[in-house]
Amino acid sequence: MKKPSALLLMACLTGGAMSHAAMVASYQFDGGSATPASSDTDPDSTAQAFGVGSGINGGTLRYSTYNSTTGTRSAAMFTAETNGTDETSTVAANDYWTFTVTTSTGVLNLDTLSFNHGSSVNIESTIFIRSSVDDFATTIYTTGAYSVSSGGGVNGFTPPGGTSPHLAVINLASNPDYQGRTSIEFRLYGFDNSSTTADTGGVRIDNVQLTTIPEPSILLSAAIPLFFIIRRRTHLPSC
Repeated sequence: MKKPSALLLMACLTGGAMSHAAMVASYQFDGGSATPASSDTDPDSTAQAFGVGSGINGGTLRYSTYNSTTGTRSAAMFTAETNGTDETSTVAANDYWTFTVTTSTGVLNLDTLSFNHGSSVNIESTIFIRSSVDDFATTIYTTGAYSVSSGGGVNGFTPPGGTSPHLAVINLASNPDYQGRTSIEFRLYGFDNSSTTADTGGVRIDNVQLTTIPEPSILLSAAIPLFFIIRRRTHLPSC
């Protein structure tokens, strides 16, 4: 049986490695910090603490829990604070969540941005995404109007006693504007159709994650020594 060439083996190994995206930002909201840090472990970038626009709670992050149950907390915009009724008025009101990722070496080739989203029961909510690529001028994704029928929490994929929250996944890999960057800020804007002025309910998110495509140069540098090891072994004399 003919043995595979060293080049073919290296290509297969490198291709397999390239299929795994790197996590550069990951936010959950179950801790006690008012500005939760990213739980990612990427050594070549820094994700700043998750923040909020000045239109939400005076610029301080709010939380919502499912029936005050520990471990089910999410980031929230209360109905009294979501003053926008559409994208234009929401942007003007500075009703958004935000996070920034900056490289310490190399560049960011972004792959996906994902998050779970929910709302108070039977309140119609909308979340839309903008970024620093064009100074937050255009929307790159919108959930459209959505609602949950019970259990408004969004922690995990199924809040206790409620229906599963929605999951949004935004593909950035196919957009050249999101490749080769050294810094990026995302803003997640939100509004709802509730006329309630009480500090309760509202738009909710959890499990915000940003991934990148591994840099080919890093993968190749790891594969080259392997190539020479394989090549040397294929040329060893048989006993």
